[in-house]
Amino acid sequence: MRSQTTLFHPDASRIMQPVAQPDENPLLQRALAGWQGVAESRHGRGGARALYAYRPLSNANWVVGAVLPADEAYAPIARLTRVLLVSGGLAGAVLIALAWLVLRRLLRPLDTLREQVEALHEGRYTGPLSPGGGAELQAVADAVSGVFAARQAAEAALADREAFFRTLNETSPLGVLVVSAGGEIGYCNQAAHHLLAHDGTPPLGRSWFELVASCERDEVASMWSAAVAMGAPVRFSCALGAEPAPLLTLRFQAMPGDGPARYVGVLLDISAEETARQALSMERERALAILESIREAVVLTNHLGEVEYLNPPALAMLDLRPFELAGRPFNRVARFVDCASGHPLNIGTLSVDGGARQVDLVRDDGTRFAVEVTVSRVGGAQGFEDYRVVVIQDDAPRREREATHRWEALHDPLTRLCNRRGFHQALSALLADEMRRGGEHAVAMLDLDHFKAVNDGGGHLLGDALLQEVATLIAQSLRASDVVARLGGDEFALLLYDCPLPVAERLLSELLSALGNYRLEGPDGRLYHISASIGYTRVKPDDQIPADPMARADVRCYAAKHGGRNRLVMSGD
Repeated sequence: MRSQTTLFHPDASRIMQPVAQPDENPLLQRALAGWQGVAESRHGRGGARALYAYRPLSNANWVVGAVLPADEAYAPIARLTRVLLVSGGLAGAVLIALAWLVLRRLLRPLDTLREQVEALHEGRYTGPLSPGGGAELQAVADAVSGVFAARQAAEAALADREAFFRTLNETSPLGVLVVSAGGEIGYCNQAAHHLLAHDGTPPLGRSWFELVASCERDEVASMWSAAVAMGAPVRFSCALGAEPAPLLTLRFQAMPGDGPARYVGVLLDISAEETARQALSMERERALAILESIREAVVLTNHLGEVEYLNPPALAMLDLRPFELAGRPFNRVARFVDCASGHPLNIGTLSVDGGARQVDLVRDDGTRFAVEVTVSRVGGAQGFEDYRVVVIQDDAPRREREATHRWEALHDPLTRLCNRRGFHQALSALLADEMRRGGEHAVAMLDLDHFKAVNDGGGHLLGDALLQEVATLIAQSLRASDVVARLGGDEFALLLYDCPLPVAERLLSELLSALGNYRLEGPDGRLYHISASIGYTRVKPDDQIPADPMARADVRCYAAKHGGRNRLVMSGD
């Protein structure tokens, strides 16, 4: 109550007694001051803690309070807490077990995937990954399978490629080596080992240029240092310090990549090629020596018809100098014409390997030479299939010989007149010419009188001299177009073209007179005179062979001789 008197208390001794002091129950003092509520405070001085509840009454000026020891007040909560803790622990344990089981079940596909991936990596499993579980996990498995498949394919391709290159490297006739910037050999294949281990010492770990012949070693080492400093590819041709010393060609190229500089080198033994080259060079020198020593002119042309080479006889024949030939077509260097027709010839159109062709060579100054040209292919040399060798020989001596032979076949060597064959040829040509045979032509046969007396009195040399003089008199008495022949002994035949019989008679009469007036002095001073018996006839249109008019003229010649000699008898038909 507001009078601060205790109206009710479990302790009867305190009923109607003053309330406790503030230090004993501070909450009571607050309640008396108007506070209401529940709070925890210590019960009495040094007492245990208790829960206090104070509330004023609305109908009376009283304050009702209740005190409950804290232990008793919190005992249900403690029990509930213990029950909840035990229940929670048990529930937690059950939940953890259930969660572990559920998580284990969920993670089982991952374990399966892990095991399959490990087996796939170790090669114990080759099939596709199928861990089970959801679509997402299977997608991951498929992706991993794809990665492993691509990796296996790449490894297989790399293995095949490595095997291929290893096989190629080991079986290649080219030597392959890898060297450092200092030239130290770090790797070499069998071919390189065979080439470099000439003294029985393995080349690995040695500087490659130390294996070069001592006479070239310093120069090669200097070139190597300069090439390394510039980082440029370098090529060497050098001999090794072995007996016999093989000749090698080496080409080095810097290898890409990080780390110390390395160079890959390719070696090739060119001893055989060098021997062949030297032999070919010697053969070329011999061929050039032969070409320069032979008399024939030899010209080599390329596939464009341009001059590649002329030997000295060719230069002399064409009156050229070597510097005048650069890139010039052969057709502009030498002009050829047909020796019969005089028409120009293109040397490129001459048949290759078709034998010799007789033509005329015309130089720039207009000089014309009789030559024989042979065009041949260059055989047995790759890249020279369209090259041609033109051999030009001076054909003038041969043509002169042939002309001499032809002349001798048709002429009398003593009098240099036509012989019987030459006369028959001329008369046959006339009879075969349809246009000319209808003209007026005459044939005469002439036989010297008293020629035997000259031969017997002055000797055969004087007889030969007489025949030569008679030949000259006959040729001078007739026209230049007429044909005069000595048929044999002292018998002559004459063919007078386009000559009517009156004209023929005049010409032959003048000849008869000239012969009758001729005197020949013998070695003893004796003078010999001669005459002739001449029979002649006209060429008839129906004459077929030379014997036809010649027989008629011969009959008249005998008639003249039997008629007293030194006379002219004409055929009357």
